[in-house]
Amino acid sequence: MNRGSEWNKWDLHFHTQSSYDYKDKTVTNIQLIEKLVEKDVKVVAITDHHIIDVERIQDLKVLSSERITILPGIEFLSDSRGKQPIHFIGIFSENSDLNYIWGQIENRTEIRKIKGEGKKENEVYCNLFETINLIHELGGIVSIHAGDKHSSIENITHSLPHGEAQKTDIAFAVDIYELGNSSDQDGYRKFVFPSIKKNIPMILCSDNHDIKKYDIKENCWIKAIPSFEGLRQIIYEPDRVKIQEDKPDKKIG
Repeated sequence: MNRGSEWNKWDLHFHTQSSYDYKDKTVTNIQLIEKLVEKDVKVVAITDHHIIDVERIQDLKVLSSERITILPGIEFLSDSRGKQPIHFIGIFSENSDLNYIWGQIENRTEIRKIKGEGKKENEVYCNLFETINLIHELGGIVSIHAGDKHSSIENITHSLPHGEAQKTDIAFAVDIYELGNSSDQDGYRKFVFPSIKKNIPMILCSDNHDIKKYDIKENCWIKAIPSFEGLRQIIYEPDRVKIQEDKPDKKIG
């Protein structure tokens, strides 16, 4: 079977109990996996705030029993901002040397201030472009909040000095836009992408902080092998992503 030709549900922004603002710390790892399996999610990226919990991710991989591909990731607060700091995410291969990657990120970004200076996770702001370069150096992919998503690049208004140019620079630095609503796609496709001469794949994710209330506004379907290499394909073929409730090409009757 050519699994690369299959549409599957992916969730590329998902938090665990390792995030400082997770709603219920008594939740178990198996509860996370069971809910994702129930929702028929085939690939999930673990993107906790300013931490890669290597032990937890390894445990989730074991518990998934290959039913779900677990991609390690991390969510950052950036030093670039409009009304709020822009949020962005690094996602890495399921076969990554996580101890090495986390060590590099923890020591080469502002995250080092959490241990070094006792800062809280939401009190450090990582340099956007330096951190994006580091993620790419470590073999990762970068998604950034866009559209009406909370802490989006659209908080950088054109009324600010060089605001439009800054947003264009960001667009060329990242790989994926994470939207707040599927309707955000139209404006990017009609106006932004033709203007900057770059097509960027757009996804919709759960950003889940409470597995007991797991929900996605609309399903994010990706037509690729359920792996990091499959994810890399959408960078070059954005049409491999569909945001809609039903499975694409679903036959009726």
